[in-house]
Amino acid sequence: MSSSPHETSLPAWLLAPFERGIRPHGSFSSGVELEYLLVDEATLSMAPYEGARGVSALLYRLISENGWAPVTEGSSLIGLSRDSSHLSIEPGGAVEIATRPHTSLDGLLAETAELTAELSSAAHHLSRRLLCMGYHPTETKEDVALVPKRRYHLMYPIMGRTGALGQEMMKLTASVQVTLDFSSEEDAMRKYALACRLVPICIALSANSPFRQGARLPYASFRSHIWTHTDPKRTGLPSGMPEHARSFNDYVAWALEAPVYFLERQGQLIPHPGSSFRHLLIGEGGLENTPSLGDWELHLSTLFPWVRLRSYLELRAFDMVPPPLQYALIALVHGLFYHPDGLGPAEQIVAHINHNALVRLIEEAITSGLYSEEEALSPLSSLCERALAVASQGLAPHHKHLLAPLRDLLNGNADRSVALEPWVKRCLL
Repeated sequence: MSSSPHETSLPAWLLAPFERGIRPHGSFSSGVELEYLLVDEATLSMAPYEGARGVSALLYRLISENGWAPVTEGSSLIGLSRDSSHLSIEPGGAVEIATRPHTSLDGLLAETAELTAELSSAAHHLSRRLLCMGYHPTETKEDVALVPKRRYHLMYPIMGRTGALGQEMMKLTASVQVTLDFSSEEDAMRKYALACRLVPICIALSANSPFRQGARLPYASFRSHIWTHTDPKRTGLPSGMPEHARSFNDYVAWALEAPVYFLERQGQLIPHPGSSFRHLLIGEGGLENTPSLGDWELHLSTLFPWVRLRSYLELRAFDMVPPPLQYALIALVHGLFYHPDGLGPAEQIVAHINHNALVRLIEEAITSGLYSEEEALSPLSSLCERALAVASQGLAPHHKHLLAPLRDLLNGNADRSVALEPWVKRCLL
């Protein structure tokens, strides 16, 4: 942790959320979260929460047709659960499916396809479609109302003050997120450092948000650009990462400095903007009582770095893409991080990348993706090729074909039409 006269008095429970995730190597699992933009079939406008064709109607249909249980906040339906799988709604009404943890890639991909099929079927019944893009290509933040979830209504005005594009992030973006397990503190931080260095590769291979309000942008991944203009105190690369990711304390030190959005008291979220969590711990945040482990875990859920650490690692740098690209990205992560030879082969790909080079590569990935001016392959493409080669070696023989869509991107065999209409068409389910 960073040095401070109060550092020795920090409670040991700050490490509990991370230590809880340690599990034997042989029992590693993985999960996926997919955020789908729910749009009108004819106009592409985002579905509102209310109404006969709204997000809440979609959720109620899934309850009646597919056996989901409701998750409510007050009188509002805000999500669904079934076994250990979850469905939630994002601030602007995007629908997120979250699989349960799976110890096999086959099981993970099967559930991903199953949940997507259920959601797509329910959407079609309402004349809605699932748009698999990282950023809505035509809507503005003014077009989209916040859903009735207090957390989002507390965050929204803060996002308007901490960055130029944070409110657009809340309402108009979507992603693919993959979670990973670790076997020890050392393993967690090795994976954390590796995941940070792989961020530009993740962005480049998934870049799928080049339009804003109908116009083509000078960004391959405008969604990723948005994240660099959201809140510098809780996004990006945590200070000292990846070069000095040695212990859970390194992540804790960064997380302690982020301002607290809100606390939960008697089942209600209470706004508490301004003070960092460290200030609360040392009695400088105006609290009557010392913050608890529950407060800390809530705070950790409001941090949005490229790679998030809790009781698992969460890779957050992928734009939303349609299947089978979704499956390719999931397989890529498995092949790199759960390689039978360990992390060494993947680490060799990016071992030469220091912090400054990493920042430059991230910006290049955001701007150009795999391609630079005049559609020539960018220098990032060679890193992506090496990543695919290592991932292929790390996958079982019957999984190697899953990477084919990514190879098609690198080889120029994929459809890369630059016009809005064909782009959207291939991203609709």
